[in-house]
Amino acid sequence: MQEVLINLITNAMEAMEGSLRDPRLIIRAMADRREMSIQVIDNGPGVDDPAKLFEPFFSTKKEGMGIGLAVSRSIVEAQEGQLWAENNPDFGARFALRLPLAKNA
Repeated sequence: MQEVLINLITNAMEAMEGSLRDPRLIIRAMADRREMSIQVIDNGPGVDDPAKLFEPFFSTKKEGMGIGLAVSRSIVEAQEGQLWAENNPDFGARFALRLPLAKNA
């Protein structure tokens, strides 16, 4: 999970580079008895096709290999979780992951 969070935070920081707006990065974590949810929210340009971002070898970056989000989703799904992206209503993107908590925790 550490690699997933590093990837999401790094992507958000890179998305905000060169923006005319002051960069804003929010990391929100919530949990209840059944699951944990983490959101990485930025005020960058947002994403054109949120679902396509998770396809292997798809990248919006010049230097990107296009495997970071695909691998991140695989890691989350291997833990029976979900990882998805969506645009914020004003601008920017939100990457969210949901993980079940251990039944005996």
